[in-house]
Amino acid sequence: MKMPIVEMLNKYARSNALRLHMPGHKGKGMKASAKLDVTELSFSDNLTCPHSVIADSQNLFAAEWNANHAIYTINGSTAGIFAMIANANGSILMQRSSHIAVYNAVKIFNKRAYVINDYDQSLLPNNLTADALINATKENPDIKTWILTSPSYYGKVLDLADIYHKAKKMGVTVFVDSAHGAHFGLSKYLPNSAHYYADAAVISVHKTLPAYTQTAVLLTNDDILALKLKESLNTFSTTSPSYLLLASIDYARAYADKNKNRYERLFGYVKKFLKALPDGITAISTDDFTRIVLDVSGKNMSGFEAEKQLNEKNVFIEFADKNRLVAILTLMDGKKTLRRFGKALKNLKPELNETNNGNEYKKRARAVNGNEIPRFDNIIPLCFNDKVKLIKLSESKGEISAVNAGITPPCCPVIVAGEKITDFHINFLKQDNVFGVNEGYILVKDSEKK
Repeated sequence: MKMPIVEMLNKYARSNALRLHMPGHKGKGMKASAKLDVTELSFSDNLTCPHSVIADSQNLFAAEWNANHAIYTINGSTAGIFAMIANANGSILMQRSSHIAVYNAVKIFNKRAYVINDYDQSLLPNNLTADALINATKENPDIKTWILTSPSYYGKVLDLADIYHKAKKMGVTVFVDSAHGAHFGLSKYLPNSAHYYADAAVISVHKTLPAYTQTAVLLTNDDILALKLKESLNTFSTTSPSYLLLASIDYARAYADKNKNRYERLFGYVKKFLKALPDGITAISTDDFTRIVLDVSGKNMSGFEAEKQLNEKNVFIEFADKNRLVAILTLMDGKKTLRRFGKALKNLKPELNETNNGNEYKKRARAVNGNEIPRFDNIIPLCFNDKVKLIKLSESKGEISAVNAGITPPCCPVIVAGEKITDFHINFLKQDNVFGVNEGYILVKDSEKK
């Protein structure tokens, strides 16, 4: 009897692959079995209204992260984002690099939102400042909530302390999508946890801690807000949560508490690794040393080609873009991980021989990313228009997009609803693993429809 998914997972589990991607357990840690898969019983508590073992686990998590409240969700950080957006005051100011879950939540809860650009010309989210947020809010005084992303997919954090201080002076609520920062605050070499400088923040414990996929925690120090967030979670979360997932959060917290001293050793290993990078590969600065971002363009190859060659060596990274590779390290990694990764990087070969001087590589890069440099408006109102039509992506130039569309990962739109579609967008969205485009078609605004 064929079981395609089971067979795929078993094959990967047996392959001894180097896992430089989430989930953070890296195939190690808590061992699950069918005997552990239970439902709500007289002794097993209830995630909807925890009062015994789940409540005890949440309290232990809150204490470890120095928060008043830790609320578990097994619907990922997406559910936490939905809960925060459901409780947003007034209109919302959000970053262009926000995860698609933020865009979806804004649409579902019918919130008016403004998108502020935080990309630089290399398409990396830059250091968005408090002053930029303040100016945008002054220009649009209906904004009462800022939903921010820190850290970014590329390991950069915002100055949340300054942002939160100034937001409170303006009476603005601050929510933070800190999905990739679950490990923050566990070492002096890491930034503080985002909830220190926010009304609430959500962290994905499966991304950078040894928990199973779909596990996340909402952190807040506001007693009333905690009740509201929990009530919101209950409205759109499953009533049959997996206790295996809940147990993995419990395990990840205990493991991190016991082993957080390993971050100091890992920090040293990473420093040596980055100093020994082969010619043509450069490290991009991050605020999180466990997030390794490498530019491979100096080897006359794209990030996509580098990822392909690494996969052939049984090395799997988190993400690749035109020029860069993103790899995730956790407490489950050490010297051996970096030694193997370094060896694989040294064996990368340029896409083409030297005789063509890289012209074909440049042609391929343009085909993927478009010929023009995208120029984003500083701030635009997010628009979801119900008068839409479905057209071929290849014929959509000049149309107004009615959807948010991009690649996954990192699940950040390259075009947002309300923007005019350009050649850049069309070429970018021809890739595999895109959202917002289905079978070569995209929804656009239909100005003629009544």
